[in-house]
Amino acid sequence: MSEILGLDDVEALTCDTLRRAGASDLAAGSVARAIRMAERDGLREHGLRQVPAYVEHLLCGTIAGRAEPELRHVKPAAIRVDAGAGFADPAMEAGFDALIKGADDQGMAAMTVFNGYGCGFPGHPAERIAEAGMLGLCFTNAPARIAALGEPDPMAGPARFALGVPGGPHHDARVIVMPASAMATAGAFDIGLMAQICATCLAGVPVSRDVAAIDPLGTPPLSGHCCIAIETGALSGGAFMAHMARLTATPRGIDLPGRKARALAETNGVAVPQDLLERIINA
Repeated sequence: MSEILGLDDVEALTCDTLRRAGASDLAAGSVARAIRMAERDGLREHGLRQVPAYVEHLLCGTIAGRAEPELRHVKPAAIRVDAGAGFADPAMEAGFDALIKGADDQGMAAMTVFNGYGCGFPGHPAERIAEAGMLGLCFTNAPARIAALGEPDPMAGPARFALGVPGGPHHDARVIVMPASAMATAGAFDIGLMAQICATCLAGVPVSRDVAAIDPLGTPPLSGHCCIAIETGALSGGAFMAHMARLTATPRGIDLPGRKARALAETNGVAVPQDLLERIINA
């Protein structure tokens, strides 16, 4: 059995539940927006299913629910954000304006987020960068599950990265995400390693092989995240939009993945299993 919830209800339910568990208004609101976007896009593994675990980790202190992100400009277009052992979502939001301004001023800017709980889907921050008119490349790390050829122990996690492409007069903004099917190929380790180098080494956090599985009674996993914003006009000599229009020109056009499902969710809401809804309400 399922119950239909509008996206406003999904966001409000998540926000209220996290507040009751001890999250600040800043953290609860930021995570609730991420949950809303995940449900809207059909990414159920990043949606409401995560809320009971978030509550458990807030109540036992695995997540610092009232952490205040701290932003530092380490170079004119390089930003580091300390999540304070809290959720990564408010930390990424805290650095977003500085990231876009850095790219606008310098042609390219990068932001790393460290000392925080995981932020599962890189497509949404990449999309936000694209909506600001920039090319966005975002990486998040994942638990080590893939071993190098000939090695017995996993070293890299499944690749989590996305490219956000700004829209123009003749094409819509789009997000390109590494599909799970690609991780079954021979290059899975290399792809995962590439994402991990950017999300962990560049962010200055422990690599996946050194991070234990999340323990409800333990310390936060202190995940890393990296976002890069590129001002396309400067680097392309003003030709980016014209070439994008040519690249995407087909008789039928290239549809943004999930756009129809997103429109349906925004109009009709999403189906939430009754048992999950009860777990969230009673958390």
